[in-house]
Amino acid sequence: RFPPRPMTIVPDRTLVDVGAPVTYTITLTNQGPSAATGVSVEGALPEGLAFVSSDPEVGTYDPASGTWTVGSLAVGETVTLQLVATVTQPGAITTMAQVATANEPDVDSVPANDEASEDDQDDVVVTGVLADLSLTKEISNETPALGGQVDYTITVRNDGPSDATGVLVED
Repeated sequence: RFPPRPMTIVPDRTLVDVGAPVTYTITLTNQGPSAATGVSVEGALPEGLAFVSSDPEVGTYDPASGTWTVGSLAVGETVTLQLVATVTQPGAITTMAQVATANEPDVDSVPANDEASEDDQDDVVVTGVLADLSLTKEISNETPALGGQVDYTITVRNDGPSDATGVLVED
């Protein structure tokens, strides 16, 4: 029975600062009963992610097409692809991987048909997060005497969820 089971894609975290890397682990297993040949996985990065690097356990990964060429898998063999990308925008980003090609037929799925209910593909959502900064300015005395002293208090707050760096306030 082919394609490899299960097909999973798992990020190292689901909340990622915009500009920070996220590492996906794509796992492919052939549960038999036959060896699989001509296997490739489609896993193009969606908008919101920029390719950094890949480390396939077997085969090659082409970042331009998003294709991981696996080749052959023996019965019971599991292989992984580590894929690192930078989050480039805030919000939900869905990444999908699916078996794209296989020489052997499967009784319960079809390669490259984008059918989410089949077990030859998986998807995961990560969320690009940004800092949420707000500023308030308060005065100690709103009606000071001429030549009197007043104190200003400027408060900057970050409601996250990400840390803010390089913040500069001008007054």
